Amino acid sequence: FGVMVRINDADYILSFGALKADEFQQLHSLKVNDKIVLKSHHVSYAPKYSYPIVSGDYVERDSKLIYKRVPRKDGC
Repeated sequence: FGVMVRINDADYILSFGALKADEFQQLHSLKVNDKIVLKSHHVSYAPKYSYPIVSGDYVERDSKLIYKRVPRKDGC
């Protein structure tokens, strides 16, 4: 799952990976021009996309948590 976001006048694809049903519902409620707080540890590029891809680790809107990535248990 991913959405387009604008950060400091630059466009990005915000990627969330696999989601549970309740996480998807909260992210699906985002509207155009919503202001969110985003924390990420990784930006990547893919030849088939025109925009950089930001991996979302933490997203909040109106001081409420919308998404928090659960770290993998089998790796670093």
